[in-house]
Amino acid sequence: MKKKEKPGTDIVPKEDVQVLDNQRVAPLLDVQDDPENALKVAQKYTKVLVNIIEGQKLYSMIQKRKYIRVEGWTALAGMVGVFPHTVYAKRLERGNYEVAYEAMVELKNINGQIIARADAFCSDQEPNKKDNPEYAIKSMAITRATGKACRLAFSWIIALAGYETTPAEEMDGIKDPKPRYQQPTKGKTQKQTTENPAKKQPLTIAQATVIVQNMIGSHLTHNFEKWRWAKSLFDGLTKYDASQIIFWWLGDQKKKIKGERIKRTEIEKQDENGEALNNFLDDCYKKYQTKYSDDIKKYSHYCGLNKKKLPFDILDIKSLMKAYLEYRQMTGLDEDGNKNGGE
Repeated sequence: MKKKEKPGTDIVPKEDVQVLDNQRVAPLLDVQDDPENALKVAQKYTKVLVNIIEGQKLYSMIQKRKYIRVEGWTALAGMVGVFPHTVYAKRLERGNYEVAYEAMVELKNINGQIIARADAFCSDQEPNKKDNPEYAIKSMAITRATGKACRLAFSWIIALAGYETTPAEEMDGIKDPKPRYQQPTKGKTQKQTTENPAKKQPLTIAQATVIVQNMIGSHLTHNFEKWRWAKSLFDGLTKYDASQIIFWWLGDQKKKIKGERIKRTEIEKQDENGEALNNFLDDCYKKYQTKYSDDIKKYSHYCGLNKKKLPFDILDIKSLMKAYLEYRQMTGLDEDGNKNGGE
């Protein structure tokens, strides 16, 4: 006679698993009514899991604790015959200056039964996601949803293995706290330094106007330079850095220091057809490919996007300046780069 199943004896705690469509959750392990045997089976999985995670370094150290990355979670899921399926990944309408995605992922066993489901979110406004291309934002939303779904189903096994039960991707942006005091090296005294406030204070509107009109609006600059300067405006360019960029471009007439603009103008005069300047800009771009390789990839990505999807056209300085002034108003900056209200 077949033994009746006892109610409430699923090996997965019900509070850790979402029951979907009024169906009974499929068992993760082939042990249903013997807690002691269930623990023994789970421990066998943890031993293999630890070897995989430690051997492949599938974890991140955050505040001296190990948080398993999504590859480690999906490795455990595969061990018990469960696989993630993306239900959707959709872009959210959150204004012209933000790219945000929401994704939902389900875990299913080989019979197609749903084990767990979770959704997650990612935005390029997060501290560690600024300037990430759209596909990376979408991918991270799916990754976080996958890790979250795995956590709902397997957090108890991960805890047995001795790891934190929060996926590493959900801890993105959390850093180790800086020590309050660092003991000076023997035989050396720490020098007291006073940092220039302008190195942290945002640039002024006057500086932004020079960068947009005289640099980005100049025919003497390569499109990659225009894009990079435009991007820096929205990245929080400081007053100090802006002054250095403007000085490099315009020079100093009083001190008779020749700026980059004058140098390029002289190159342009060498050839009436403008080939000398074009060759110079091409050579500059080749150098940028080595010096700013990450920016080159982002620049290439944005060049391939539909122009209608971009908040402004960097080649249209009126559009760029309008967008930047709206950005400053949104962030509460006055003309001098101070927070409105004296903050």
